Amino acid sequence: MPPFLDYRDFVFPLNVHAHTLMLEEGSVEHLHYGLFKGTETSISAAQRNFSQWVLEHLPSPPCRVLEVGIGLAATLVELKQLGYEVTGITPDPARVKHAREHFGENLPVTCARLKDFPAPAESFDVILFQQSAQHIFPLDIFSRSAELLAAGGEILILDEFALDRAKPGKEKLHLLKHFIALAGRFGFEVAEQLDLSLMAAPTLDYLLAGVKKHRARLAQDLDLSPSLLDELNRSNQADRERYAAGHYGYVLLRLRKSATPPRWRIGEITEANHEQMLALFKRCFGHEMSEAHWHWKYAEGRGQAIGVWQDNDLVAHYGGTTQDILFFGQPQKGLYPCDVMVKQEGRGSLSRKGPLALVTATFLESYQGYGNKHVVALGFPNERANAVAKHLGFHYDGEVDHMVEIDWMLKPCKPRVWTEIAKLDRDDGYSKKAANQVWQKMSRDFTAGLICVRDWNYLKHRYFDHPDKHYEACVVRNRISKRPYGVIVYHRHERDCELLDVIAPLKEIPALINQARMIAGRLGADRIYCWTAAHYSNFFESTGGKARDLRISIPACLWTAGPTLDQIRQRCWLMGGDMDFR
Repeated sequence: MPPFLDYRDFVFPLNVHAHTLMLEEGSVEHLHYGLFKGTETSISAAQRNFSQWVLEHLPSPPCRVLEVGIGLAATLVELKQLGYEVTGITPDPARVKHAREHFGENLPVTCARLKDFPAPAESFDVILFQQSAQHIFPLDIFSRSAELLAAGGEILILDEFALDRAKPGKEKLHLLKHFIALAGRFGFEVAEQLDLSLMAAPTLDYLLAGVKKHRARLAQDLDLSPSLLDELNRSNQADRERYAAGHYGYVLLRLRKSATPPRWRIGEITEANHEQMLALFKRCFGHEMSEAHWHWKYAEGRGQAIGVWQDNDLVAHYGGTTQDILFFGQPQKGLYPCDVMVKQEGRGSLSRKGPLALVTATFLESYQGYGNKHVVALGFPNERANAVAKHLGFHYDGEVDHMVEIDWMLKPCKPRVWTEIAKLDRDDGYSKKAANQVWQKMSRDFTAGLICVRDWNYLKHRYFDHPDKHYEACVVRNRISKRPYGVIVYHRHERDCELLDVIAPLKEIPALINQARMIAGRLGADRIYCWTAAHYSNFFESTGGKARDLRISIPACLWTAGPTLDQIRQRCWLMGGDMDFR
């Protein structure tokens, strides 16, 4: 069997890296970077240097070591031969198969993710990550390591990290300062931190040259398309530039577990433990959130949440929903914070080490800002919550904008000459087509601002699929040509009619408000009103509406790298429908 077939089933690009090493060196022992000590150092010698750094930073045997991400299992075998009690885990079955075929079926390696790895508490003295930490959610690293390590045990990491973040877009590397801060919240202190960037960066030159030299063989042997190899080269070239600019670095970290566990425990709120969130919600807000509502908001990747526990008692929660947005004309993800709550017993501690600070910092660092999934967070905290967030350093002192209420007198219910309304239905093809048409036109007005994508998929989930409330949606269109001008969404309260959403080019808003006022009159409401960001209130006031300040400030996040307050101030289109509780 040709040697490269051993690596053919590895996930991309590890299969390319392994086969490139085989073609260049004639053999391959490791998949991690090398640490180059001079210009004459070969990649194999540089990888041996790497292994020597690992050995020098491990306690002497006997010592219980868990290696997370086994590479080609060479380190695992070497540690076993040196007398370490060692276990390896990887989620990649191809690497488990390779390790056992080459080193025997009795090799202590398991196909598992760290978060799911079944082992008793305090089973290990060291948990080793060789270029594998970057692929694991930091909360999973520290929560599981805190359980698996004995008191005084250590996490040893040799890996790439982001050193700063300066532009939108999800980044593959953890931000070093946030990673270390999170470690501290789990009771780990930095025992050693070394910058190995200058020694590691030449590995990228080696990979670029190797893929270029063996491009035809790699494509043929591994059945790869030319475009996939081009993508890999672009990625490696971009990484090399980030190293040169100081945006990326290669770091050795030794993190030591404290003998005394922290008072508070941090973790994700998931399907498995969301009942605790529902109980806390009822206790803090005085009414229930239904199971269906939680699933509508958070399940299937629609939302994310962090909790803080004292023992087994959930004392703080910070949630947020993911929305597609246009960020100055570019598609991005936006984060809409919600369900921020602290149990009464924990509210007295508003220090930067209290449960509110812990849950907020961890949530924002995990999900919001440059390098994270969401480029910006837009929330609607009350005055007290906003003041506390400013005090703790999470929000700018200024505001992005504030919300105002616009209300109108009702219109007579007689038909308009040029416009009419047609009810939208969630299962109707015309509704989908009309809604997407008006959204595409509206989006052109926001190339210099921020707006949540208001297409048919958004309308369907936000309004038609809401488990607890009933909304009505109508298209306003030309009576003759049937050309749609826009969509309005409204909700009938007892005696009032609330206009939740207006989806239309800004110039068409007067026509939509005209029809909305007639709808409210037909319903027998006493008034019709809407909530909107103050900067855009003139589009509604010009139709005869009267504005009232709601004293709901829209803050900007200061905690993580992201758009500055000046960049987004008075540039965000927001209405009542953007609030999860309306």
